[in-house]
Amino acid sequence: MRRVAILLAVLALVLGISAVPKRLISRTSSTNDFTHFESAHVHPAVMTPTRDRLLVVNTPDGHLVVFDVTGDAPAHVADIPVGLEPVSVACLDDSTAWVVNNLSDDVSIVNLNTLHTRATLRVGDEPNDVVFAGSPVRAYVSVSNEDVVRVYDPATLSLVATIPIAARMPRALARDSSGTHVYVATFNGGNQSSILSATKLPNDSIPQDIDFPRDSIPGHGAPKTGLIIQQQGAAGNRFDFYGNLWNSKTKYTIKDVDVAEIATSSNTVSRTFGGIGSSCFDLAVSRADGRIAVAAVNARNIQRFEQRVDGYTVETFAAFVNQAGLVLPKVLNPQIDFTTVPGTQAEADSALGTPTGITYSGNSNRVYVTALADNKIGVLNPYAFQPVVARVPCVAGPTGLVVDDARGRMYVVGRYYNQLQTLSTTDFSVIALQRLGMNPTPDEIVNGRKFFYGGFTSAHGDQSCASCHLFGDMDNVAWDLGNPHGGFVPPPFPNPLGLQGFDPMKGPMTTQSLRGLTNTTPFHWRGDRADLS
Repeated sequence: MRRVAILLAVLALVLGISAVPKRLISRTSSTNDFTHFESAHVHPAVMTPTRDRLLVVNTPDGHLVVFDVTGDAPAHVADIPVGLEPVSVACLDDSTAWVVNNLSDDVSIVNLNTLHTRATLRVGDEPNDVVFAGSPVRAYVSVSNEDVVRVYDPATLSLVATIPIAARMPRALARDSSGTHVYVATFNGGNQSSILSATKLPNDSIPQDIDFPRDSIPGHGAPKTGLIIQQQGAAGNRFDFYGNLWNSKTKYTIKDVDVAEIATSSNTVSRTFGGIGSSCFDLAVSRADGRIAVAAVNARNIQRFEQRVDGYTVETFAAFVNQAGLVLPKVLNPQIDFTTVPGTQAEADSALGTPTGITYSGNSNRVYVTALADNKIGVLNPYAFQPVVARVPCVAGPTGLVVDDARGRMYVVGRYYNQLQTLSTTDFSVIALQRLGMNPTPDEIVNGRKFFYGGFTSAHGDQSCASCHLFGDMDNVAWDLGNPHGGFVPPPFPNPLGLQGFDPMKGPMTTQSLRGLTNTTPFHWRGDRADLS
């Protein structure tokens, strides 16, 4: 009777399948249900303390990927679900990893023995990174949209301290070898530039530009606009692009905090360092002498008018800060002649743009920088005047790397296609290229990143849309991209907003975020761009 029952069940199943085949077909969603958050990697990979496993965040799928690196190439071990849009991972010990989830505003505490998330810690709006330091050991978490670093007891997950950072968007964290100090790189630290408003600019003191005099536009007089000024030098004097002094019109001081030093004994900011750049992406600390290496760009927004920043909007640096606090910025593209636009193919082929990650080798004699704009790794001698000794092609969209000195390898995270690449540190040959697992990102976004971040569309190969629109967002500085030789732009038609038209002398305007632009035409702050094209 049992066999008869099984046969009847199978027959019923076959009849059911034949009757309703369409209901049993597996298919993707007919609607686009993917929501795109261009969350920026900070420290997307780390090795466990015993150096036998590599942990990498799978950002689009919300997982932590575990690899065994004891063999000839990384071997996949597990995919562990974490929070939304993980951007950083750090190890407390061989059994515990903390994964920072930028979108879900939390940290996933992962048990690496059982390979599951054992706890979730809410930390605040858009956290970026975590590092462990101090005695007793504490977890330091940068919370970008609250401009703080929060300190937690990793045993109880209780909040120990909240440390204000006097700059916008604390991002990457690093500690010294003793664990007595934690260093914080600020993403929107600025460059001490500000705006002198049009109302404070006397009519008889409006700077005249002899290089770019304004063309006459019939029926349209030049509008009175503000002026970008910058606090410069030890005295803190405020100058415009032409060298005019404006101290009498500005009664405030502009702080310049690119890197903050936290003393773990008191959980207070003990020192700050400026003069590095307007946006600091990453930092690392030498185990040999404690020097801090910072990957940064500096906006050239003090330059007035579009013509002066054509092909040269930012300067790309690796800056080094010694223990005495002396900042030594080192230009990563000394080979580029920015006075000639466009540049040569040789310049583009050797360019290093958008320095997303930086790390020391084990002996601290080499520094490696990931160049997102050019799909390269810059190999630097941190003690040389011109530090770049090699430029190594790597996986598309590099955002971070980990050096495995014992095995003569480095592991590079590729953001575009959600990949992990293993390179030899001896000759930089490719050992392996692997997927990080499921990637639900639509092709149009994957392919679009190549154009948004790619330096190949720029005059010298080192700039891109993302040089100013950092990860699709703002850089939090203002630019005067007026064009004295431009034409008057009439209002759009139809004109439901009642716009009056647009003079090419637009004056200072902050960089526009590209996020949330869907169904918001006309684009641009003034409405003078009908669409994105």
